[in-house]
Amino acid sequence: MIIFDEIQYAESIIRNGCSRKYILVDFKILAKYFLLHKQYSEERTREEMLLILKDGQTLIPINYLPQKIDLSIKFAKTEELRCSSPIAITLAELETINNFPEHLRELAFIYLFMSKWDSEKDGFFIEKSDLKKMLKSTSATNSKLNILDGELERLKYVQFVDYCRKERIKVNECNVESEIAFEITDFENVILYYRRYCGKKVIECMDCKSLVEVKGNRQKYCKCCANKHKLEQIRNSKARRQKKNL
Repeated sequence: MIIFDEIQYAESIIRNGCSRKYILVDFKILAKYFLLHKQYSEERTREEMLLILKDGQTLIPINYLPQKIDLSIKFAKTEELRCSSPIAITLAELETINNFPEHLRELAFIYLFMSKWDSEKDGFFIEKSDLKKMLKSTSATNSKLNILDGELERLKYVQFVDYCRKERIKVNECNVESEIAFEITDFENVILYYRRYCGKKVIECMDCKSLVEVKGNRQKYCKCCANKHKLEQIRNSKARRQKKNL
């Protein structure tokens, strides 16, 4: 799981509780949030986390919470808090990608984005499940992605380095000095920036401003905001009928 903005994610945990699948990750991000963003002392961070996690999760027994919280605080002291600062993509970088065979371009673009967002010298690591989400592809299989990886490596665009049995990916050509084509700010829809650049119909949602791939001539909203408007219309219609029947 990739968390692009840990401040927003931590605030979501505070509002909604922890996820069941990534609960220990949630603990660590909460610790980073209080220590690094709120600038709380370790003691106050411990108190705040205990207060939230007593009711915000059900997997870790209460008597084990202090131990898990202390481990999370120890981890947080060695890390940085990730925030979603805009990522600039240059015309030269896009030209390199567009010179590849068409079936490789979107994957190459995602790898370019990840290399700039992660900015680690030894490369970045991404799970195949996260890669599929970023590509917004239901047809991509692990074996197909492995084949595409091999092609990008032969083109010398990426190289794969094995650290502790987790393969890290290094993009060989990025940070090219050139005019900026666009900046990525909506990290949930990264691939749509490239699709829009390539001429596909992509708009900004009129409510939340997230990118949306257009599937109808009258489309104005993302799926989430469209559902909210639909529910609002149903409520208004129901209220009008009730008022008329009075």
